[in-house]
Amino acid sequence: EYNIGDSFDKSGMQVIAKYTNGMNIEVTDYKILDGEELKENQKNITISYTKNGITKTTTQNITVKVNTIEEPKKITEPVLSDMNNINGSIEKAILYLYTNEEGTGFKDDYNMMITINISNIKLGDDVSNRKFYYYLSSENGINDESKFKWKEFTLNSDNTSATIVINTEELENIDELDDNENIFIYIKEIASLNGISLQQINTIELKAEDDANMEIYIDDELVIDSNNTNFFVDNTDDTTIFPSRLPQTGLTIAGMVITIIILSIAGLFYYKYKRMYK
Repeated sequence: EYNIGDSFDKSGMQVIAKYTNGMNIEVTDYKILDGEELKENQKNITISYTKNGITKTTTQNITVKVNTIEEPKKITEPVLSDMNNINGSIEKAILYLYTNEEGTGFKDDYNMMITINISNIKLGDDVSNRKFYYYLSSENGINDESKFKWKEFTLNSDNTSATIVINTEELENIDELDDNENIFIYIKEIASLNGISLQQINTIELKAEDDANMEIYIDDELVIDSNNTNFFVDNTDDTTIFPSRLPQTGLTIAGMVITIIILSIAGLFYYKYKRMYK
């Protein structure tokens, strides 16, 4: 069996000349025709022998393999990403509190900036047009996404992770989230190619990272930064109190906030404080 472009190998081949008188003589001065640079699908080579001006020919069957070049498989429809091992965690939370006009407590309104890391996304292919969206909820396993107010986000440059910064003022379901201890982030992917669109939704329960950073600002002044060794300011002489008869602030705020972010959620602390101290 030969490849295209090979030469015929006559090793071990015997050529016998048969004469009319019945003699059979092995000959070696024969010629091989069409034996160089064998061609695709060539079936035989020709053997030629000349004696006393008389030329006789015969053929020898051969097999020349056909070169099979596999063409790259054309992607005709989108391929969704592999998000079976997707992770989501809170990297940082910044809480903004404001004292009331009397200076005796905090206003009911507060604001938080939450930084969430999404990781372990494996893109389905590199040709589909894909978009990613998120939605925060206190419920797990919601099947009716019509109630979701999806917000788009983009992947980081590594195309396997994303950093989402959420301003709680922009959350329409803030009351729902405030009244629950668990927060889930729904991740939706829509992949499109050649007029075909596919989508999938994954749910992640958010937890704080081990090294999550917590910052608290009171009247726009930083009073707690968990990245610093002395991460809170001792305000034991401060007479400010939370509404609903919360006790005096000071180290208690720092302790409660850091505890909550380590235990589970870096997001929506204020109402949790109120419930714990009522």
